[in-house]
Amino acid sequence: MQRFLRRTLFAAFLLITLCVLSSAVELKLGVGTVKTENGLCLRSKPVATADCKMIAANGDTVIVISKTDDWYLVKYNLVDGYMKAEYVDFTSTDLDRNLGKGMTITACYLRSAPVETASPVRLMPSRATVTVNGIQNGWYAISYNGATGFARSDLINMTEKPAQNTAGTVVGTSLLGSQAVNLAEQMLGCAYVYGSKNPAVGFDCSGLISYVAGQLGFNVGRTAQSQAAAGSYVSYDNLQPGDLVFFTGTYYCGDLITHVGIYVGNGQFVHAAGNRVQTTSLSNAYYAARYYTARRVFV
Repeated sequence: MQRFLRRTLFAAFLLITLCVLSSAVELKLGVGTVKTENGLCLRSKPVATADCKMIAANGDTVIVISKTDDWYLVKYNLVDGYMKAEYVDFTSTDLDRNLGKGMTITACYLRSAPVETASPVRLMPSRATVTVNGIQNGWYAISYNGATGFARSDLINMTEKPAQNTAGTVVGTSLLGSQAVNLAEQMLGCAYVYGSKNPAVGFDCSGLISYVAGQLGFNVGRTAQSQAAAGSYVSYDNLQPGDLVFFTGTYYCGDLITHVGIYVGNGQFVHAAGNRVQTTSLSNAYYAARYYTARRVFV
């Protein structure tokens, strides 16, 4: 009995430690409001000549992740990029700002105040869905299952844009495609579980696609074969982030289409394979030899 109690206490200690020791450098700085009538570019790099991913409207909310010289690294409508700091009205504390829905990265406590020593309100399991109501000094103000409190911002992945934001003006890659990539990358490291599309359990390849599509309001079917009929054909040379990539003759036999992933750019795709959700290069010899087609769904 004593050995069991010691093990139980040690497990609880490890669980709490995960929340405490998560890298502090990932705490968000605060929130910002776009303050230019002509809209503000979300750029791929902190330079004025970098590609403009999308244009945020005046008054839209961004989550400020960090600052590099006179640029903020921000999350705007679930897409990461850089905005010129002079055009963003920044605050480190705003407890009345709808930031959207989020998902816990690991099990951790909802606390009564935005400090590690504050009393716990409720234990939130890994991949729990929460509502983010604001931020204070790197901690999100959270609502979860009827309880309110604070959680470290580096322990929450955002899964829904702020309700008050406009859709923004998409430049190049579609907004939905970028959001699909963001959602897929949040699942990196999840276990491979055949027949599952539940982030709390794990995914198989088509289960990951079904989950991401469902979060964005799309029904693409449950199998890789059915998903290959969704959307419209796109050639290999014209792949954009968010496109679905399909393979044949992989781990399973029977159907013509046997595997699927989400293209994330730079020749990489996210997929559930082996024992986890992972990122792989399309030039990987195994997958390059089995590449079959691609479809653009998130438009």
